[in-house]
Amino acid sequence: TALNMVGALDRFNESWIAKGHDPIAIGIGVNSDEVISGNMGSQKRMDYTVIGDGVNVASRLEGLNKQYGTTVLVSHATREQVGGEFRLRCVDHVILKGKTDATPVYEVLGIKDYQPSAAELAFETGFDAYLRGEFDAAITMFAAHVDEAPPCRVFAARCEALRANPPAADWNGVWVASDK
Repeated sequence: TALNMVGALDRFNESWIAKGHDPIAIGIGVNSDEVISGNMGSQKRMDYTVIGDGVNVASRLEGLNKQYGTTVLVSHATREQVGGEFRLRCVDHVILKGKTDATPVYEVLGIKDYQPSAAELAFETGFDAYLRGEFDAAITMFAAHVDEAPPCRVFAARCEALRANPPAADWNGVWVASDK
């Protein structure tokens, strides 16, 4: 559904841009968890809604798209459920706002037979180096693709900061997301 939404928006943006408008961008966060759904409210105002921690995690993932320059992010729980049906890549290990444990965050690149671009593959190689604390090698991979892959720009800057101020010996690559 998220990929269909992105495709529909891409088609809309073609005509929207042709009319001289700036393109519209969206971010989608998907999490798999139990939630409470139904009509909630009072006798004067009733709305159908969903609530619960699973909704909060999806909302946090949606917000992270702005930081990474991505469009569709999913949780580890969702990754486990979709199996090999989609081409995903890990874009970070994050402690989400309001949480204490880190979780891997994945970007949905496409359906299972999606062929990643050179920039997308370079990000994956650079991210692996980043997790090993090999910031020089990571910067080399990220810097070559900052124009084509927004996550490369984010991690190139992050690695520069970590190289200038090396982390503790027990550093594990986890990032704390302080925003929603």
